[in-house]
Amino acid sequence: MPRFYYDEAFTRKPDFRVPFYKAAYYPTWLLVVDRLRRYGCKRIIDVGCGPGQFAQLCDDWAFDSYVGLDFSTVALQLARAKAPRFVFRAGDIRDRTTYEGLEFDAIVCMEVLEHIEDDAAVMSCFPAGVRCLMTVPNFPYRSHVRHFETEQAVTARYRDYFTEYDVRRLKGVRADTEQFYLIDGVRNGLGST
Repeated sequence: MPRFYYDEAFTRKPDFRVPFYKAAYYPTWLLVVDRLRRYGCKRIIDVGCGPGQFAQLCDDWAFDSYVGLDFSTVALQLARAKAPRFVFRAGDIRDRTTYEGLEFDAIVCMEVLEHIEDDAAVMSCFPAGVRCLMTVPNFPYRSHVRHFETEQAVTARYRDYFTEYDVRRLKGVRADTEQFYLIDGVRNGLGST
């Protein structure tokens, strides 16, 4: 989908304006920030950061630094207002230069890869040795180019990019059938250019 689709969605949908603790993704985000803390990660890059609700949570949990990357100018405006202490940058997450000059311990990429035809190009920009926490859904949506029915399907697509790989199914809160898969691993460099 083109950027204007996402700009319009971030403008129109009230879900993107609520504080982090009222967002439907809050239970998943809590698990992600808990894992980041347990791994000792203090500097986060959020690939496809959206309107800044996860950034608010990272601020609440006192992470040292956070950089949110997105291509939606509307999302970045909302994010800057929600978490002014942190940095937000526009960029193409499939382009390695978007990540240049950034210092980080971990990459978070939640509910993004299913929107991008060439998700491997995104993953090829993640440097080897970096902890990555990502989520993908089990349900179709008009802006999704893929979704995953099982943990095995997620593993088949992403396993080769990681060491210390783990995938877990998480229950969504909006429907009984809604699920997300949390991918947790250390990038191994496969496919890097």
